[in-house]
Amino acid sequence: MGNTSGVSCLKDGAEGTHLNKYLTPRQLQLVQDTWDIMKTDLPTLGLTVFLKLFQTEPDLKRLFPKIVQMNDKNELEWEVDKDMLQRLWPSLNHGFQTMLGEAYTKETMEAWRRLYSYISAQMKRGMNDPDAKLACDDDGTT
Repeated sequence: MGNTSGVSCLKDGAEGTHLNKYLTPRQLQLVQDTWDIMKTDLPTLGLTVFLKLFQTEPDLKRLFPKIVQMNDKNELEWEVDKDMLQRLWPSLNHGFQTMLGEAYTKETMEAWRRLYSYISAQMKRGMNDPDAKLACDDDGTT
């Protein structure tokens, strides 16, 4: 949540990516517009999301002191399984609602939900096959 630059797959629209299967052009614009608001205070967004996550999913607290470890090949190993990804959405949704207030309309929430669905699908692909090509790598860039 600390990167304020755009993801190249999103920055130039959904053309050439699989995002257009998840988001309409209007939804993509809503995500970009509301991200511009939220990125000005990422520490608050992150704190809000994680406080809510630990409140609603207390069993996940155990992961965070050691969530990332380096293996003998200097690769990251995550102690996260695919099922945990869906458990994060309610906390993200709460964080977005807290940060955006009235700007977080039902339409905006649906756009973010669809984007999170896309991101989760890509993460699950990576967990299943770490060497898999990212959906936004269709043209050879990330």
